[in-house]
Amino acid sequence: MNITLEERNIMTLINLSRIVVESLKYVDNPKNPSFSQEERGNLFQILNNLTSQGSPFEVNCTNNGEFGSKLKEDTAYFIEDVYSDDGRIVKKDLNDNVIVEESLVKELFSTICNIRIRLEIIIDAGLDIVEKDKKLDKEVKELFALDKEFFHSVAVKIGSKLLVTTFDELNAASRTYFEAYSRSHGGIDPRSDPNYKPSDDANIRMLENEFKEINQNIVNVVSTYKEADRDYLQAKEQLFGDFEVFTGKKKTTNFQSFANLFISYFDKIIAGVGPKLDNAYNHVGKELQKFDEEYIKKMNKEKGE
Repeated sequence: MNITLEERNIMTLINLSRIVVESLKYVDNPKNPSFSQEERGNLFQILNNLTSQGSPFEVNCTNNGEFGSKLKEDTAYFIEDVYSDDGRIVKKDLNDNVIVEESLVKELFSTICNIRIRLEIIIDAGLDIVEKDKKLDKEVKELFALDKEFFHSVAVKIGSKLLVTTFDELNAASRTYFEAYSRSHGGIDPRSDPNYKPSDDANIRMLENEFKEINQNIVNVVSTYKEADRDYLQAKEQLFGDFEVFTGKKKTTNFQSFANLFISYFDKIIAGVGPKLDNAYNHVGKELQKFDEEYIKKMNKEKGE
């Protein structure tokens, strides 16, 4: 394949979107001791370059009104919060260990999903234009198709794990409030008291809102994937059908067994598409590197250097 300038510009957006998705690792396992500060530092520089003045990302944001302005702002906050040395969500300590603020991983999940979905809109539009101009190699198109399938699967899996965790936290908070209310009202069954309202508890309200937001993010991720095949649609149907366990419409005798199944529906897709995506990125990445080297030589020659 021979990378064109147009494809190269789109690849910078795809690279940006992939780094955003890879940041889900901080959500999935915030206590992972293998996180590398050196990697974070390198990615901080790469992200700043990919979003700098005159970059395809910046140009697209400038040309897309309020949509682009908000995406640019959200991406800048994301880079600072996750990849700067003293990030609000991810940071380094005095020993260069990477620390993830666990209380903010649900917020990070929402941020990643919202940024990525909007990046896809821009990338898809760019691919359509380049394809119409007959300047799009099928390998670049296929790469992004794999990238989309991976994101729309792995984000749902991680979101499902967050739902289960938040549901457990909500149940624990509800039990605590139930018991405290009973003790403070002479040992009555709170359910017999019309004034008993768990939503009066600030912690319960917070967890309920977090649960709703995670759920909505999952719905957004699934509903914006228009290329879903039979396997994806089947996993989606299983997942959405099991949502009713959380609302009480559907019963389970063993919640832990249910939870293990609930978070596994997209495992087969992830396992299948992951290696294909890595291979595609490696191949196109090498071609992109060749293009950049030749392009720099050409520019230097034109400048007389």
